[in-house]
Formats: sequence, C-alpha cells, structure tokens
Amino acid sequence: MVGRLIAWILLLLALAAAGRDGLNFYETGVYNAVTLGEIWYAFDEGSLAMIQAASERYSLSFLWHGVIVPLLVWPAWAVLAGAAVIFGLLFGRRSRRKWRSGSLG
Repeated sequence: MVGRLIAWILLLLALAAAGRDGLNFYETGVYNAVTLGEIWYAFDEGSLAMIQAASERYSLSFLWHGVIVPLLVWPAWAVLAGAAVIFGLLFGRRSRRKWRSGSLG
C-alpha cells in the first residue's frame, strides 16, 4: 500500500517536471530540461552536499561518481518516472487466485 502510494507520488512529480519542461520549451523554443540535481539543490542544497560527503567517505567511492552523479544530471522527469515504474512493479497489485470448491487448480 505505501509502496504504491510512493509510486503515484513519484509519477505525479515526474509529470510536474515534464510539464515544467514543456512549458519552458513552449515559451522559449529551446528544450532545456531541469535536472534532478537542480531540483535537489534548489530544495535543500545542504543535504546534497551532505549526501556527497557521506557517500564518498563511508561507502565505496564509485557510488557517488558512478551512480548518484549520473542520476543527478539526467532530466528530473526521466529519473522520477523510472523510480515510479520500479516502485509500481515492486509494490503493484498482486493477482489473487480465486479457488472454487472442488477444483484442483
């Protein structure tokens, strides 16, 4: 239940980011997608620096440069939509089998 809610929230955020990019393209004629890093920096720049320092200090060094930085420079709508799909697949509705009495399968 919570996983599906997170998936829907991520999907709404992805749509908002895509809408922002589309409106910006409509107004300027130039596609300049907002990146996940720009959004995070605008929201809370201190936590971004803290995550960088912690991941470089306490984890394997490739984690920051190999995984996190590429995600931060991708368009926000793509990262958020991808995360929504992953959460949706992981926590999606499970099919329920209906058993009839007297049936074996």
